[in-house]
Amino acid sequence: MGWISRLRRLRRKQEPPKPSFDGDPFSALADPQPRRRWEAALALQLTDAPERAVDALVQALGDPVPFVRWQAGRSLVTLPREEALRGIQSALKDELPLRRAAAAEALGETTWEEALPLLVDALSDDDAGVRVAAALSLGRLRRPEAVEYLVAYMESEPSPGVRWAIARALGMIGAPEAAEMLQQCLSRQDEETQVRRSAAWALGQLGWDVTAVTGLLAALDDPDPQIRWYACQGLGRAAQTLSRADPADRELLNQARNALVQRQEDDADAGEGIVGEAAVQALTQIRASARRLRKG
Repeated sequence: MGWISRLRRLRRKQEPPKPSFDGDPFSALADPQPRRRWEAALALQLTDAPERAVDALVQALGDPVPFVRWQAGRSLVTLPREEALRGIQSALKDELPLRRAAAAEALGETTWEEALPLLVDALSDDDAGVRVAAALSLGRLRRPEAVEYLVAYMESEPSPGVRWAIARALGMIGAPEAAEMLQQCLSRQDEETQVRRSAAWALGQLGWDVTAVTGLLAALDDPDPQIRWYACQGLGRAAQTLSRADPADRELLNQARNALVQRQEDDADAGEGIVGEAAVQALTQIRASARRLRKG
């Protein structure tokens, strides 16, 4: 074993550094300096007064500075579960949207059974920012049972920002059950471009699914370069997950290969890369998958 590997193993065995704080973290949550408030929120992970810390961190979830709210949420969910859950439930009912959104975001860092129903309820919040936070947290939980709720809310959601987040969350979960809705979203030319881009990315996270792959194939001709780039990336990724193929799968794989060949000369800049370069990479992945399937 090389010395780099030994160092990595040693680092994994080491305990994470414990936050230290000079002063009273409870009073420091009201400090005028945002960094000081952030440090105080971090220090409260190790408090000897968890009930008091829960109340203080719930208040910090309404801090005007995003990274302070972020740390307050993460510290809150590390406290004893019963007290932390009480705090989160209280924050989700607060009149301040910032506090409700921060609580929803923090739930995405937990493994609590209660997180799913709480976040599903938050999908109907009056504030779009809270709904975005709830959708993305459901994605981070990666629980397939959230898919049906996300799909249902996508159909009636008026905010493009929330629809973007729902599509993103469905891709994070990676359940093929979302393919049909994502494909429909991607094919609607009257949908906001950012939402369609999110749907294209999400389809590429679902593995080898006929509906997803068919949607990505159609997206190769989309007028938006970033959607075409996501389609190339998604087709290559999907092909890598194909463990065995029936004749229909092989035909679809051939269609993807032929379509990507036509995209190799696409020199449009998608912001994250050149579309043609993504097509070449996807072709390499598809050809490798085809060779593997022939050997298998």
